[in-house]
Amino acid sequence: YLRVQGDSMNKKFPEGSLLLIQKQNVLEASEIGVFRINGDDATVKQFKTEENGIITLSPMSYNPIHKEQKYNLKDVPVEIIGKVISFMGIL
Repeated sequence: YLRVQGDSMNKKFPEGSLLLIQKQNVLEASEIGVFRINGDDATVKQFKTEENGIITLSPMSYNPIHKEQKYNLKDVPVEIIGKVISFMGIL
């Protein structure tokens, strides 16, 4: 499980929710996963892949400050930790 901190995915998961993560290192387009960028803290985003090793991690937020993040896998290490398969909202 992973506890949500922040509001970058609050359209799907309110802050404080518990996400059940299935550990895997491959995702299909539009799946929501947990990622580690440059070895930093984990982030939860919707996954898309493009040509030439480019991936897009998209927030699902009511807060407009959160923007899509594009990464070239040749330049930036992006680790897929797993796929969100269920969540429990806060009471």
